[in-house]
Amino acid sequence: MKAIILAAGKATRMKGKPKPILKVGGTEIIRRTVNLLKNYVDEFIFVVHMKEVEDFVKKLDVKKKVIRNEYPEKGNGYSFLLALDHVDGEFILTMADHVYSQEFVERAVKLRGLVVDRNPKYVDVNEATKVKVDGEKLVDCGKNLASFDGVDTGFFVLRKNDISLTNLPSEELSLCDVMKSSRIPVSYLDGLFWMDVDTEEELKAANRLIVKESVKKTGDGFVSRYFNRKISTWISSKLVNRIEPMTATIFSFFIGILSALTALFSPLIGGIVYQISSILDGVDGEIARASMKQSAFGGYIDSILDRIVDFLFIFAIAVVSEEFLWGMLAAFTTTMVSYSTEKYKAEFKRSPFDKIRLLNKVPGKRDERIFAAMIFCLLGFLKELLIFLTLLSIFRVSATIYLVKRSESP
Repeated sequence: MKAIILAAGKATRMKGKPKPILKVGGTEIIRRTVNLLKNYVDEFIFVVHMKEVEDFVKKLDVKKKVIRNEYPEKGNGYSFLLALDHVDGEFILTMADHVYSQEFVERAVKLRGLVVDRNPKYVDVNEATKVKVDGEKLVDCGKNLASFDGVDTGFFVLRKNDISLTNLPSEELSLCDVMKSSRIPVSYLDGLFWMDVDTEEELKAANRLIVKESVKKTGDGFVSRYFNRKISTWISSKLVNRIEPMTATIFSFFIGILSALTALFSPLIGGIVYQISSILDGVDGEIARASMKQSAFGGYIDSILDRIVDFLFIFAIAVVSEEFLWGMLAAFTTTMVSYSTEKYKAEFKRSPFDKIRLLNKVPGKRDERIFAAMIFCLLGFLKELLIFLTLLSIFRVSATIYLVKRSESP
């Protein structure tokens, strides 16, 4: 299957900045679209006008054709017709200034015709292109429709014979003109994340929302779900276009090390810094998922560095409280919590949090332990902290073993 991406705008609404190559969520809009589609597409056809966009797409590592539209004032329908001769059979059509979530694309590529959203959550319906449907065919579209059946997402899965070139305007030609004249098929995909980015405000909103959408669906403890993520996603939205995920990983690690060193002199301050490191620990994953730069190595390094930070903080508390036996037990059992999870991934080749949903509700995850450590440090209960971490971790590991046995036994 081929994909046509229309990128022939003149950047009049972005102060001369070409929208397709603006960064959202850590990567350029058009690169994001290509990355989301490349598992389904054999060849990309880019229709461009500005030289900056042309130079950018030529560097993308995909099979492609680049068509230059010298007359962008003729409309995006004209841009589409320039590309139409280069496709056969079924093809995807989308816009270079639209941002989609991975879930949206995964489901949209299986549909037919124009993908319409009847429950748009992330766009201003008053400014969106609205569509009128008769049966399963598009009969009208435009921003000013008084009665409509949904909103145009800018994503199409078409066949070449869907398109009729009769009765089209001879001057400016919009994509809407082509599609309603052809009475193309319509499919519905409601309520998922997508946005048409036309203004600086929409660009900022898209960036913020992509980061929020990047929060992992499973695996977070109670503290992360209801406290840490509210702060970390705000931080990530400010940093995602500026730093790489590994930079965030290293920074969080050094804050964790600082918490252990500080705890040697002031457990109260050390506990607060430890909690700050826990909040920052979510930033690298959020940036990686938002920018589509996840890597197995990144996750591997992050897990190792977390274990180092946890061990050093517990060691510092053991030194200050002179409770070395309980310190050793706390360090061992908390390490076993992560080991029991990672060992499951190694043996069963999937996350236990996806397979065993109840495991998400069992207390004792890292974010919960760190938050508890801060509270105990604030109260000055250092020995009690070590005992609590030991008992909580034993409970967590035991519950994990039981749930894995129940889930995986034949």
